Amino acid sequence: TLTLRAMAFLRTQGVSEYVAACNSVSVSVLTPFIESPNGIQMRVIEMVGPTARSLAKSPRGKILVVATIATVRAGLYATAFARQGLEVEMLALPGLAEAIERGATHMELSALIAPAISYALSIGAGRLVFGCTQYPFVGSVFEQAFASRDTAVELIDPSNSVSDHVVSTFDMQVHCLNTFFVSKQSDIFHTTVRELFGEQSDVMVIDVDPFVDKSVEEQWRREPFVACASVSEC
Repeated sequence: TLTLRAMAFLRTQGVSEYVAACNSVSVSVLTPFIESPNGIQMRVIEMVGPTARSLAKSPRGKILVVATIATVRAGLYATAFARQGLEVEMLALPGLAEAIERGATHMELSALIAPAISYALSIGAGRLVFGCTQYPFVGSVFEQAFASRDTAVELIDPSNSVSDHVVSTFDMQVHCLNTFFVSKQSDIFHTTVRELFGEQSDVMVIDVDPFVDKSVEEQWRREPFVACASVSEC
């Protein structure tokens, strides 16, 4: 699969511990320890498990998870939350992730998230979970939309729970050099990396052909996007 091929590439860069910071990558169905070709174990942390366990510590009514179509269809959040005894509903927001990546206007973004606002209110959700790692970048748009309806809904960014789990699980150091491998040049991505990680970060464009399944290659050409993998050297 594309995911395993990308992980194999990162292994050649010295990676042995992975954080799958994309909800559409179904690494949570893999075993936490994956054997690499040379026998070295590679540990994987995904987005769903840490989020479900964190929210279960303070259950407060119904939760709405908004995500991409792929993540909703995978059912990972619904299954993991149910196992923790959480009441959850899922809603796909088609096109929102792509709109964020291309730097869409506030008006465009508001129109794309409108179904989430209406559905959250209709089911009485007290918390809304961003089931896509791009969504927190427009968290203020969600906040303003709820405020305009005189409603306060708690917005949950899973990356907080994931980062806590990473720090407690992996051998983390304070100062790291971050290298991001991307499938194509993106000024928006490059700027965001600099804003979040500073100058101690490199962005490198690589040829993704060795990783691409021919069955999805044509779709990629019709719907260009930036695929990203990163390495932190501490």
